[in-house]
Amino acid sequence: MAYSLIHFVRAFPLRYYLGGGLFRNGEPMVAVVLAAEQVSALVMCGPQVLGYEKGLDNLPDRPPVPGSVRDVGPSVSRTFTAKLLGRWRARGAAQYVMLPELAVGDLYCNAHSVSSLRENDAQSLLESLAEDPRQVFGAWDEIREFRWAVLSPGLKLCEGSFDARERQVMIVGLPAEYCDQIDSWVERQQASLVAIIPPSLACVKWFLTNLAPESEPCALLVELEQMTVVAIVVEQRIVLFRQYAVDDDDNAWEELVGHAQGLGVTTRRVYLWSLGGSRCTVPDTFEGVRITAGLMEQVTDTAAVSRRPKGGGTAEKSAAACLLRWLVRDLA
Repeated sequence: MAYSLIHFVRAFPLRYYLGGGLFRNGEPMVAVVLAAEQVSALVMCGPQVLGYEKGLDNLPDRPPVPGSVRDVGPSVSRTFTAKLLGRWRARGAAQYVMLPELAVGDLYCNAHSVSSLRENDAQSLLESLAEDPRQVFGAWDEIREFRWAVLSPGLKLCEGSFDARERQVMIVGLPAEYCDQIDSWVERQQASLVAIIPPSLACVKWFLTNLAPESEPCALLVELEQMTVVAIVVEQRIVLFRQYAVDDDDNAWEELVGHAQGLGVTTRRVYLWSLGGSRCTVPDTFEGVRITAGLMEQVTDTAAVSRRPKGGGTAEKSAAACLLRWLVRDLA
């Protein structure tokens, strides 16, 4: 089912973790952040981190980066996967988790009230989205096909009828053409695809799982290369998700206040997470908490430790490396 979450994020790793499928046969896992300025990858085998590398965007056979015209590289004697696994002395068929940084217009993610939907279960909602998104959204002027996912406000896969206790669901969509490029690239690598997860959702999921206050409303602001994402969180659940282009960062703060008031939420605490370089300055009206690699290691009691290729040792203090390690090992 091209429209389903299984095709979009391969069941949003949940069923693989519950079934032990991610680590079967000791196959190496490779989590890749695909950004226009930099491609980075974390290689793991079971619970062990083998290595983390940046600057892979110059390799001719690297995975397709959103918005890049060089999605299909020239024929090479050794594939991207063979080179990467060879440097970190990993064997087996690689399993990929892709985190593409998309532009604002290429990622649809929003919370929808269950009472406003005519569909009563996730399957019917996915079918309506596949047939015509206007059946769900009313206004939809996008001519491209999208792949869709339906998640709970805690970013868990929705299956079957909507829980009566859930007042909202998250609807997520990615351009099908780009997902097809990922599928084709993975097939050429003789590898398998576990998930395609936008970094903003991965960051929000980590935050909900590890750091979000249980009772105090708060906001999370994620700075990526091409966008800034604002999520308002109440009781460890997303109640609002908004995306802003980089040149519109100032409006993000102003609208955050208006959105919070509209939702009847009072919050001064804002958590900031920078995967694309720190740009935002916290206004005096907010209490800012910056999520760093050190804070992530402290919260999860792990460190993204990697070796240099073919010997040597170093501890990678990148927030992206910490996120990738958690995503591969613990996302559920």
